[in-house]
Amino acid sequence: MEPLRHAGVALPARWVLAENLDGGSAANVARSFAEQQAELLGLSEVSVDRLRVTADSRLIGSAAHAVVLRQSFDGLPAAEGGLLVVAVQGDDIVYASSSLTRDAGLATEPVLSAAEAWARAAGDVGLSGSVVNVLATRKGAGWTLLAVGGLSDPQRARLVAVPTPSRGVRPAWETLVLDQRATVPRAFTHFVDAATGEILIRRDLVEQSHPSAATFNGAVPPTDGACAPDNGPWTVSSGESIGSVAVAVEATLTTNDSVIQLVRNGAVVASQDTGASPEALAYNPVDSGAGTYFVRVCDFSDGAGWDAPTTYTGEIAFTPATVDGDFPYPPKWKVFPSTPLIGGDAFPWNYPSTDNRETWCWDSTVGSPPTNLAECDREMQNSASRAPWDYSYRVGAPTFTTVGNNAQASEGWSNFRAPGPTAYRPVSLRRDYSYPWTNTWHKSNCFTPFVPGQSHDIDAATTNLFAMHNRMHDWSYHLGFDEARWNAQESNLGNGGPGTLENDPVLGNAQAGALAGGFPAYNGRDNANMTSLPDGAPPITNMYLWQPIAGRSTRRASTATSTCP
Repeated sequence: MEPLRHAGVALPARWVLAENLDGGSAANVARSFAEQQAELLGLSEVSVDRLRVTADSRLIGSAAHAVVLRQSFDGLPAAEGGLLVVAVQGDDIVYASSSLTRDAGLATEPVLSAAEAWARAAGDVGLSGSVVNVLATRKGAGWTLLAVGGLSDPQRARLVAVPTPSRGVRPAWETLVLDQRATVPRAFTHFVDAATGEILIRRDLVEQSHPSAATFNGAVPPTDGACAPDNGPWTVSSGESIGSVAVAVEATLTTNDSVIQLVRNGAVVASQDTGASPEALAYNPVDSGAGTYFVRVCDFSDGAGWDAPTTYTGEIAFTPATVDGDFPYPPKWKVFPSTPLIGGDAFPWNYPSTDNRETWCWDSTVGSPPTNLAECDREMQNSASRAPWDYSYRVGAPTFTTVGNNAQASEGWSNFRAPGPTAYRPVSLRRDYSYPWTNTWHKSNCFTPFVPGQSHDIDAATTNLFAMHNRMHDWSYHLGFDEARWNAQESNLGNGGPGTLENDPVLGNAQAGALAGGFPAYNGRDNANMTSLPDGAPPITNMYLWQPIAGRSTRRASTATSTCP
């Protein structure tokens, strides 16, 4: 049989691009292929030496490896090109794809600063930001982080190299413009020519499914270690029983480092300072929790006070106690396997309130014989999540809520655009996240008071969102979306190798913007979106309530939250 030819390389009859290459490891075999085919790939000896292996992933169910090599130019990694992807089986190459360039160095030197490049990118998407709006900069995880006036989200920029067809390799700033408080959440990646300021590439990072608590606030005095006047009071009467108190505080200028304290009956019972904004704490009283509570927001004492603006916003949620005693294993979640039932395929649809949820247990084989097997419809324990979904490696203990290594989920009623879980989360000291679902949003005709922890099946909705994010994490992990391939995890547990980043669990907002997202703009209705951010920055999802809107055509969507008549 005559050998075939593909991309100028002779293919033996069994579809192998190159055989018996030296190297041993898959990465070395891939590099040997690049050296052997340097002329075909347009690489000089120096260019081959500058190729860096950025990923080496074993293909599930196969002995083959997918290896990615990236070019670098004068110390800058290639972006939007400059890649060689090969499939390695033993000492053979069975697939190759290249976006390499023949250029060996940068066409010019960078001139623009990170702030100047970000301002160009912001202007390109309609933000009136300029360099004077950049209030502070710092370095983090390979990025320059920018605090920008008027934007609560930290902005980002980093130097890369962008190969072009006719103008050589351009030094460029890869920027992240993030504005989750816009009327429509916005997140864009730009590649801005670092010499000329030209926008080379723009990409929208928000994926839309459809186009289109008690709060407090204050200001911290601008002196080192100063505290704002106490927020409150909130009173828990002697007849009530509180399982937890959750508090979140977000500085308007996210680089302002706050310390938050929960004061009960005049004594500080919980404090939190992680160096990030928003700050959040949870307090689990050992008794009924009765008493008078205040929230105190202070500057972290580091020799300097807060930069202007020194304002902040916050939320506090009191979760009723539902159980007593110890925290048993395993945790379990009651969730919809896909969607609630649909009552028919024609008007008036019927919208049944039948609860067809399943109970997912982390482990269904505990005990001898198993004592909880009948309670579990599915066992979720697997190697993608090395501990139960509600476990935090950072604190070395369960969180007893919808917070874990892969995902965090919370009620998002107060703002349909705000990133991250800063509001109510269901808390279970039994780690039994089984909450009633009664289809109240539909039954109330989309009109009942919003009471944190009570209205619109919020416990069930938040639990469902948390479980689905974890399920997708574990499913995609086994497809190769692991730590080396930039998955979303708080801790990578030492996996993934150099250059992989963590502290980026998926942040999910349940019923986002429900409180004020209805008439007349309906910004908190009939939508879902995800902001997919770079490795090291937590991606954000917003899930909305559904409601018929007069004069609009609305299709039903697959969602665990029902619509109303």
